[in-house]
Amino acid sequence: MPFPFRLIGDLLESLDNVRHGPAQNGAPYHVVVADWFRLHRQRLHAPETDACAVLSTLLPERRTDRVFFIQTTKLEGIIGQALTLGASRVKELRRHREPGLGIDLADCVEKLLFVTPNPVSDGVTVEAIDVALGEVASRCKFSSPAVRAARKRTDGWSTQEALGDIYRQLSARDAKWFTRLVLKDFQGAALDHDQILRHYHPLLPQMLKIRDDLGLTTAFLRQIRHKQDDYGHIGSILKPKLGVKVGRQPWYKGRSIKHCVDMCRRRTVSCEQKLDGEYCQIHVDRSKGRQCIQIFSKSGKDSTADRIGVHDAIRESLRIGKSDCPFKYGCILEGELLVYSTKDQAILPFHKVRKHVSRSGAFLGTEYDSQPHDYEQLMIVYFDVLLIDNESMLPVRQTERRKRLAELVTCLPGTSDLVPHELIPFTKSTAPAQLRTAFAASIVSRTEGLVLKPDGPYFDFSSVPRPHASGNIKLKKEYVQGWGDVGDFAVVGASYDATKAKSYPLPPPRWTHFYIACLKNRIQVLAKNEKPQFWHINVVELNNTLMSSFQRYCRPVEVAFHENDVFDIDAKSFGGSNKPAVIFVEPLVFDMRCFSFDKNSNSPFWSMRFPMVSKIHFDRSFLDTMTFEELQATAEESAAVVEQEDSQELRRWISGLEEADPRGVAVDAISSQGTFSEACLTPSPVRRRNLKVSRALGAIVEEPPTAPDATTRSGGNIRGRLPMTPPRSSAVQVTEACAETPDQREDDSSEARKCAAEPSMPSLSRKKSCSKPSARQSRQTSAPGGLPGPSQARSHGRSPLSEVGLNISFHDHRLSQTRPGDQSPPVHDADSPQALCRSSPNPQHDGSNSRDQQMRTESRSRVQKQADVAVSPGASQASACPHRGSGCALAGRSVLLSPCIASYAFVSETLLHAHGIDHWTTDPTHWSPCSRLGVVTRGLPASSAPAHSSAPAIVASSNQEHQSSRHSHDVSARRTSEHLRGPKTRKICFVESRRKEATAAFLKVIEETNLRKDASSRKSRKRRRGSPRRTSQDQTTEAVGRRDWVAVYDWHVLEVLTDVEMGKIPMPKTDPWRRFWVGLA
Repeated sequence: MPFPFRLIGDLLESLDNVRHGPAQNGAPYHVVVADWFRLHRQRLHAPETDACAVLSTLLPERRTDRVFFIQTTKLEGIIGQALTLGASRVKELRRHREPGLGIDLADCVEKLLFVTPNPVSDGVTVEAIDVALGEVASRCKFSSPAVRAARKRTDGWSTQEALGDIYRQLSARDAKWFTRLVLKDFQGAALDHDQILRHYHPLLPQMLKIRDDLGLTTAFLRQIRHKQDDYGHIGSILKPKLGVKVGRQPWYKGRSIKHCVDMCRRRTVSCEQKLDGEYCQIHVDRSKGRQCIQIFSKSGKDSTADRIGVHDAIRESLRIGKSDCPFKYGCILEGELLVYSTKDQAILPFHKVRKHVSRSGAFLGTEYDSQPHDYEQLMIVYFDVLLIDNESMLPVRQTERRKRLAELVTCLPGTSDLVPHELIPFTKSTAPAQLRTAFAASIVSRTEGLVLKPDGPYFDFSSVPRPHASGNIKLKKEYVQGWGDVGDFAVVGASYDATKAKSYPLPPPRWTHFYIACLKNRIQVLAKNEKPQFWHINVVELNNTLMSSFQRYCRPVEVAFHENDVFDIDAKSFGGSNKPAVIFVEPLVFDMRCFSFDKNSNSPFWSMRFPMVSKIHFDRSFLDTMTFEELQATAEESAAVVEQEDSQELRRWISGLEEADPRGVAVDAISSQGTFSEACLTPSPVRRRNLKVSRALGAIVEEPPTAPDATTRSGGNIRGRLPMTPPRSSAVQVTEACAETPDQREDDSSEARKCAAEPSMPSLSRKKSCSKPSARQSRQTSAPGGLPGPSQARSHGRSPLSEVGLNISFHDHRLSQTRPGDQSPPVHDADSPQALCRSSPNPQHDGSNSRDQQMRTESRSRVQKQADVAVSPGASQASACPHRGSGCALAGRSVLLSPCIASYAFVSETLLHAHGIDHWTTDPTHWSPCSRLGVVTRGLPASSAPAHSSAPAIVASSNQEHQSSRHSHDVSARRTSEHLRGPKTRKICFVESRRKEATAAFLKVIEETNLRKDASSRKSRKRRRGSPRRTSQDQTTEAVGRRDWVAVYDWHVLEVLTDVEMGKIPMPKTDPWRRFWVGLA
């Protein structure tokens, strides 16, 4: 026999008791559902039971094709007439309108029928109710064409008769749930769709994803002969069908860059631009001739007739009707419908769509819109393909689907296009920086946001689904905490909705909807010349927390809307929305946030799109809120098209995204990867691999590679347009993040994450939090104000650079080893050409060999003069920093500028001069000590020495002419080198990272210079006890044989450092050296 409706009532009543009853009473929600299906399994699968009718009754929200056009007020009249209620009972039926009672229309119907019940009847079945509701929907023009075409009765059978017959047969309890079924709102007993479908049949959720039609899917379900747990074959069993909508993928909201990284789970994703239009699923069936196009909207409705304006664009882009049409039978595509202006050569805002697209034949909300102009046209932008001829594309990876889509679509300007996209491999440590830059660029260009799509099948039908395996991630600026704030707004009135009031797990509220408005005459009101005039903007609701606060602390004085004489509200501002029931004599103040701005239906002004209340202010007046003019100016600025991208604004958004990650620490800010690639050109940090924390030194260092060729390996992820140098001569080494296992990376970087938990603090402070500093470390000082430099806090016990891995941190070095009380003059370290060429007198030298001493003195004087005359970037700081002195972040820096930056006076004359730097260079060969000594380094031919290398080979000539004094000279050279120990002059290069190709070429020039260490390297002076003594020439040749490294930063770091040291801004939370890091050369 058919399925009785009372059994549906049993389930809904039990679930309602679970939701609203005490937690200790009754079984959990999922247990109640499982028990109900187990009890009625035989009836549910009986041949005479209509599965589609049962599921349509349990899940009325899925039937978007059915529109009843019945709201509470209309249903009151239907029920009153069906039950022949008198005036007193009709008044009882309308008690749900009274604020604060916490009952709805269904509760009132139950109470009426409980007092005067209908005759007992068990004949009401689910199938009969489904037929009645189908007939009601077929009479509404907003239902889908298929539902309207299924109308069976053509006589005078009305909606009143169809529903009245059912009401007269139902019990009090069943009438309550039938009322909520008609209104499509089960409230507290709302069922979980996936759980209901899975309990009915294990394959039903997956099947509805492929064919989102309950009638067709349940009919096909009976034909399946596979086992119920055979999930893996669902893709081969059922394919998409032309004319039947394919279900949509699950969607998730990205709250931050870290949140997106966690959801992507080390997979490659396609990063697409999110377009602000209307979703279209386009079915093309060439067998239907001219009527081959069918379009489904996001809700699942057939909107082919409403979107007839885009049919020609689809035909042209797919070459339908032409001999070169790329498919034979048909296809299913996904795209976004937009309005394009040929006059402005741009896509128009979302509110322009409604005057080009009708709603079931009617243009709604266009009272204040302009007429469609001849330069406006509908455009389709495709982003996926689901079916080509008889080939299902659902099991195909996203990148392959994108290639097939590009083969199908012909892009025509202003008519059709493919959505812009780029691939981001989250297996690489550069992925967060790449995503952050793309997201910041979308914000600057005023687009809606990004969509991240995993490179996998359209649906995940595996037996053990992976989290977010086939789900798309929406990343919008407003999803980030605190980024959608608009301002304070006045709340002028409120209204009550019984259905919404029952959804709160609180005492019944008096008001559920609040009317937001803007003051139009603030100046006149402050002068007390006029009565306040408001323009209604939006209607908002409160969440549970804010509603609880409102009930506890807000007691506004209210008057009826028609009795209001306190202030004026423009009647035209309400448009088609309902007016408030009451007016607050003293308007409240809500802090609002929204996703964007839009022009509502029948409104000529901007208002908030998807507004939400973030806070209720109890200490502010409506005179402190945003005025109408301020709101319009804010909306216009937000919607304005950017003519030229602003690099400063882009970097501000990048910095903001870094701080938006949990605890204000960027997800990739644990360490900076010391490699150079295209992704590193963006000034954002990336994670290093194989990091290790040395507790003895308190610094982050990299464990040397164990493989012999580990330091010469390079990754394959650098784009082809970037110059590459051979591994033997290149100082740029790219490491593959995917070469290590997650467990290894977690273990190696666990301590590093602890040290980098607070990037805004000096590196020295972070080290103290991880390990106990040594006495040597405790004497190291940092820049005033806690400004970490690129050479701050390096441990004194470092290894030779040739033995240290590439990715050593450049933002943890020590700025200075000089204690505050030391007044000794500054001396140059080994990396400085002056230091290499100078020597000091030996106080303990025996004066017997006066001739040798005199010749050495003359040689030193000759080298000294040449070193003083030579232009050396090692002496960049001609004068001390006027703001921080020796504590300047650029103290002891030798500066190299890229040619494009050198021609920028703001950098070369203003920013550098603000730090006392008046000398710099654009030629990296000025850094080569070999060019001044004439020493041929290992692996560097003499012919390759720079042209300006004219300094005599002092060490070599001295040894040739004075063989007898070799020992004395060695002792003098060693003591001279020891005397020159001091703060090391660090080499630093500033570039414009946005010019990626120019920057890559300039860094290649630095590499080809083949910079080498000089003779005063500490490690080169050490020798084992008992080893044969080496000559000074041997020591020098060995010392200069080691590579030297140049830290490369974007020049915008100078702006931040200058503002911090001048006291204009506080120290940013994100280390500026880490933020503007580019790489090593």
